[in-house]
Amino acid sequence: MSYWNDIREARNDPYFADYTEEMAMFLRNHVVEGGFVSNGGTAHADGAGVDVDLDITATKTVVDGVYGELSAVTDSAHTGPTLSAGAPDAYVAVVIKKSAADAFAFDYVNGAAAASGAAAVPTVSEIDTEVGHEDWIRIADVKFVRTGAAAVTVTLDNTVRPVFDAASHS
Repeated sequence: MSYWNDIREARNDPYFADYTEEMAMFLRNHVVEGGFVSNGGTAHADGAGVDVDLDITATKTVVDGVYGELSAVTDSAHTGPTLSAGAPDAYVAVVIKKSAADAFAFDYVNGAAAASGAAAVPTVSEIDTEVGHEDWIRIADVKFVRTGAAAVTVTLDNTVRPVFDAASHS
């Protein structure tokens, strides 16, 4: 009988609706396995976009409620933002997108190059525009900092992927 009492009490919890909505969103959009991004040898030269060479592990994912698998990527071929002495910092968002035909692919969305310390990660609306629709999930943010005319440091953030934190609702 306590099982039913627990359910009644949970339904009266003010966080119950938020908790179930967050869980539903997570179940519709998350990485099941893999999808970790690492630097595969990114290069930079003034006057050109960053030569983004990222490696991504094989990935199992759910986007908009559809399950898909992607093969590992070695040395992605993507041209990132153009960095300069006056705008040495920029981000690239790494996303998994799902097409209308339920095909999955990795995509890279450039943020704008900015003054030192002023770069921002691409926004949701910027990613929607670049991808062409809303069926995607962000798996990493990659920060590029120009350290010289032909040098760049790369910082990876693999923690931006969708997670469900049940502890935040206790």
